[in-house]
Amino acid sequence: MKRFVFFLFSSILSLSVLAQSQNSWQPFQPGNNNFFQRTSGVSSTPTPTPTPTPSPTPTPTPTPTPTPTPTPTPYQYGYPADGPTEPDVAYQWTYNVSSGNLTDLVVSQVLLKWATPTYNINFSYPWDDVSPCISFDPGDQFYQDPFTTVPSITGGFVVEQLREMDADSTTVDKTFTTYTSAAGGFYYSLWYSVGDPDYATLVLKANDGTTVTLEGYISQSYADGVMHKVRIPGTLGSTWSLIVDGMTELSGSLASLSGKTVGSGILYAPTSFDGTICETRITIGNATNNSGGPGGG
Repeated sequence: MKRFVFFLFSSILSLSVLAQSQNSWQPFQPGNNNFFQRTSGVSSTPTPTPTPTPSPTPTPTPTPTPTPTPTPTPYQYGYPADGPTEPDVAYQWTYNVSSGNLTDLVVSQVLLKWATPTYNINFSYPWDDVSPCISFDPGDQFYQDPFTTVPSITGGFVVEQLREMDADSTTVDKTFTTYTSAAGGFYYSLWYSVGDPDYATLVLKANDGTTVTLEGYISQSYADGVMHKVRIPGTLGSTWSLIVDGMTELSGSLASLSGKTVGSGILYAPTSFDGTICETRITIGNATNNSGGPGGG
């Protein structure tokens, strides 16, 4: 009897262990590498895959809008307005009167009308800012006799003129002069004549009679109906140049005038010219003034 009870108890215990073994093993599931997979009988909570922190999208640096470069006006009055005020300007005549004489803007030097120049000549852009101007036929001029108020030149000087010479002109162009044979002075001319179209002459005469002439052929005829800027800088005892539209056409020595004085005679502006003039400016005291113009003046 005891043996039967013990056998029955052993049998129950064996069945209990077998039942636990069946709960501890699971058959192969697709995707497992092992034929059987041991489990604990308790479902474990899987560790969540961390969400990656997104890389911040960089803010693009905006391309700066370039500041537009202002278009420079091709010509500016150097004195007294509409441009940089420059030192040592002795005279400046603008030809924007509608009748009568010319009066300069610096010391009110009057030039008297002679013959019949034509007033109120207007140019389109880019020359509208210096219009109106005055047109000349040969013999038309403004003058002052004697022109005694010009400061004497002892060092640097600049003569500037904004002018247009008619394309059909066949005359000698003597557009500015303070020169007479009796008194010292200055004149320049850009020649245009049949058979000799490209020639320039500049003359300086000291009060003691010493005379320097700068002349020669130039790169082109400026009798073309186009506005040009003429600039003649120089220093007594050094050099001087003829510059047209920023290009040096002639240059030469003024060494023979070192220590001398260049005065003035009669001022004519112009004496023989076929074209239009918008401005004449004289600097006495430096050789660097430049009121601008085509090619930088």
